[in-house]
Amino acid sequence: MNGNNVFSAIVELLLLTAVYRFVLQVFRHTRAIYSLVALVSVFGVLHLVNAYVVFIPIFSVVVSGFLHYLPLIVLILFQEEIRRYLAEPMMHFRRFARFFKARRKKETQERVIQELVKAVCCLTSHPEWRKYRRLQYGPDLDEERLAKTNTGALIAIEGEVNLADFRERGVQLDCQVNYRLLRSLFYPGSALHDGGVILRSNRSELRIAAAGCYFPALVNAPAGPTHTRQNAVYGLAAKTDAFILMVSEETGGVLIPDPEDRRRIHRLQHPQELQMQLELFLRGREEEATRRAEGVDPEESSPVLAVSALDSREKEEGR
Repeated sequence: MNGNNVFSAIVELLLLTAVYRFVLQVFRHTRAIYSLVALVSVFGVLHLVNAYVVFIPIFSVVVSGFLHYLPLIVLILFQEEIRRYLAEPMMHFRRFARFFKARRKKETQERVIQELVKAVCCLTSHPEWRKYRRLQYGPDLDEERLAKTNTGALIAIEGEVNLADFRERGVQLDCQVNYRLLRSLFYPGSALHDGGVILRSNRSELRIAAAGCYFPALVNAPAGPTHTRQNAVYGLAAKTDAFILMVSEETGGVLIPDPEDRRRIHRLQHPQELQMQLELFLRGREEEATRRAEGVDPEESSPVLAVSALDSREKEEGR
């Protein structure tokens, strides 16, 4: 029994030491610790006087009452620190949840990019793109048969500038990006193959919003032969910041607006180049959303909006 009592006393002493050390670590750098130290000192002096100098019954009642209500006093004095300490695990949980949410969003974007690249590989008969499709996704007899000829396509991914006017004129879909669906939409026998497809973010996921959409043609097109889809690329690039992707029905070329000068058209030579451009665009959209959430002026973060604002200011000054 004596050994058990000694062991229990040692355990209690260790537990009390750990608790006091934890309390001191949490509250030692706070302003309220000085108030607590002052209260403990005053009532400690009263207890010593009452025990060794002169016994005063009221002092005994006051000291015992202080010890009885000491936990409540600590809660009142350190309410801000306790609230902050209790909220700390939740903050870590939120960071943990945001990490997995960002990871899941990244995986979703990678899937969308792969579906778009695969769709373009199925729409063009260019040898470099067909070879990439076979190496990455394996042989497919139906796709091999359809890929012998070029299929014209026009895809726009909505940026900061809203494309609602063009979406409303098309056929509303709101479905996941799938290369077979895109190939079917642009198939020459389809009723929607002449129009374009618009992709937009819906619940943090890029989805097919509408098909059969007709985009504005550029009035003053650049010199040289310009076809209907190519003219639509010029017109949409001049008015919006959307990512525009075109597959030429005549040559099988994959075209996008030049990232440095949207008044020009850039021909993509390899599927990996398309994948890189899509990643840059989607990353830029996330940065724009972050700036907007932080209260940054969208005109300063979007080149197209900034140019539009500058043109409007110049027109006002000219008037």
